[in-house]
Amino acid sequence: MKSEAIHPCTQNRRRARRQAAGTTVGDSSVESPVNYEKEVAMELKKLSRKGLLLVFMSVLLLSVTKQSNAQTICSNQTGTNNGFFYSFWKDTGSACMTLGSGGNYDVSWNLGSGNMVVGKGWSTGSSTRRVGYNAGIWQPSGNAYLALYGWTRNPLIEYYVVDSWGSFRPPGGTSIGVVSSDGATYNIYRTQRVNAPSIEGTRTFYQYWSVRTSKRPTGSNQTITFANHVNAWRNVGLNLGSHAYQVMATEGFQSSGRSNLTVWSQ
Repeated sequence: MKSEAIHPCTQNRRRARRQAAGTTVGDSSVESPVNYEKEVAMELKKLSRKGLLLVFMSVLLLSVTKQSNAQTICSNQTGTNNGFFYSFWKDTGSACMTLGSGGNYDVSWNLGSGNMVVGKGWSTGSSTRRVGYNAGIWQPSGNAYLALYGWTRNPLIEYYVVDSWGSFRPPGGTSIGVVSSDGATYNIYRTQRVNAPSIEGTRTFYQYWSVRTSKRPTGSNQTITFANHVNAWRNVGLNLGSHAYQVMATEGFQSSGRSNLTVWSQ
């Protein structure tokens, strides 16, 4: 039987079609290097997009988690949040505190004729605690205090270590002593409150004060060594009782403003 001759041009065209399809003569399963590189590049792009999507979802989830952990309170109460005790008290006016992570809180207030004391810290105070804090935002308009604040029982005492204030340096009156602590000098005062709100209801009690002679800069980490103040108070006859709560407080009196503060124990 006569065999049909294949023209060389026809063979070249067939070979070109096989190569374009990613095959070679004798092995139809071998992929061309060009197509392989394209597929690898496409897979890498897919992986890159998936990686970016995972990063985005992780950031979004972290943000939502932080928001869900935040708690905003606008009424008188005490409690625990993220491992720290908190206290919120006001008589009249408008104020709300958002409890952030750890020892952080953010409070905004517009009190009119009212008074407010809020803060985060510890349910049981300590005479030897070294308190660290950072007041990232301290923007009072009017009378306000930034202070380590707490109460004791037997005797019933309300105490302040004031590091900064607004338009008025508390508490007024004559200093009965001084104490040097954490690189600064504080004046010591004792005042009395008659038939006033307290942790035991309406009572008459003393207040002990250490007030810095100049406002402490805010926006950086600071320390209050409370034992220095307790010892100085004792030296002028001001004795504390059994500790109730102790917080790094923002107090406002007939004022407005905003404070964002984080506290910790050193």
